[in-house]
Amino acid sequence: MNRQRRSLRWSLTIAQSFLQQHPLNFTAALGIPMSDATFALCAGSVELLVGLFVLFGLFPRVIILIAWLPFNLTLTIFDWVELIGHLPFYGALAVLLVWTPEESDLWLRGMRGSLTDPAQSASQTRQKRTAP
Repeated sequence: MNRQRRSLRWSLTIAQSFLQQHPLNFTAALGIPMSDATFALCAGSVELLVGLFVLFGLFPRVIILIAWLPFNLTLTIFDWVELIGHLPFYGALAVLLVWTPEESDLWLRGMRGSLTDPAQSASQTRQKRTAP
């Protein structure tokens, strides 16, 4: 437990020094002034929630479109370095944005090895959808 507290304290120290160098704490402009430490904890909590929502498939398209906003806003401050660092995330978000649930069923069936005949699988899927 003590190691976790030291790690969190160290992470908050890094976040606070970063926020002192780059004033990204915009909460005062919204009328909700908070310290840099509180802002860092809130930002980390939001990142965790976004990741969990995407992981569990809760509103994936809405979450991805909302997540693109801060990703792109940081490009105006940190230029191409931020773009290079976030390219894998942009790719993953783009794939998840265009991936529909019906295609995921196909993907899951393929991973389970039950895709023997695509025509047969399609007719079985249609029968399941039309059955009451």
